[in-house]
Amino acid sequence: MAVTKDEVFKKVQTALVDALGVDDEEVTPGATMVGDLGAESIDFLDIVFKLEKAFGIEIPRKELSPEDILTNADFVKDGKVTPAGIVELKRRMPFVDFAKFEANPQVREGKASTSPNLMQTVAVLTAKVLQVRRIDSGESVGYAATFRAKRPSMIATIALGYADGIPRALSNRGSAAIRGARVPIVGRVSMDLMTLDVTDLAELPQLGEEAEIMGDTVTLGEVAMGAGTNEYEILTRLRRVPRAYEGA
Repeated sequence: MAVTKDEVFKKVQTALVDALGVDDEEVTPGATMVGDLGAESIDFLDIVFKLEKAFGIEIPRKELSPEDILTNADFVKDGKVTPAGIVELKRRMPFVDFAKFEANPQVREGKASTSPNLMQTVAVLTAKVLQVRRIDSGESVGYAATFRAKRPSMIATIALGYADGIPRALSNRGSAAIRGARVPIVGRVSMDLMTLDVTDLAELPQLGEEAEIMGDTVTLGEVAMGAGTNEYEILTRLRRVPRAYEGA
């Protein structure tokens, strides 16, 4: 039997009330999540989880983030998002006003300012580069050989792993940053180590140089989304890493 429009709204209303702590009467068909219900960026992944559970569906994470668009050669040319890329961004993120971005669709270090940043950076996590080695096409990286190079590649090993609280779900899907430039995590996240494909960097990292796992380039929200969880869990699971606190 088909689900009615009222039944769909009731499930969405329940999910939003539960996630945002608002009253039932505040969640109306015309209410906006940010303007009317006070949702912040940290709430959206939790809302997605609740909607998936309510409707028994899976919402593709790429529908929530433009990252795969901004690294697609069909949508980015000479450091700018193409008209086709703009169309895809608007389709993917209808809740964002792209007017200012269209005037200068520049991609800086693999990301574009496509939506307002609702939160300041509250934590930066870095790790030192232990070694950089070349592998040939067809060679593998990490346990179970889950990553196999399609070209000769330069791989950097950094001193951070799941024993430090890094989610294993970031294996072969997350990103790090070196000198502000994004590099993909390749292979499985192991207990004490992670490996990064640094082939496309203009200059290879030096031993002891820091790689950003979370911060201004790779945001906390991105890490959480890539791991299929929320920002709170990412921060609370971190351990074994030295902490330095700065005043507001």
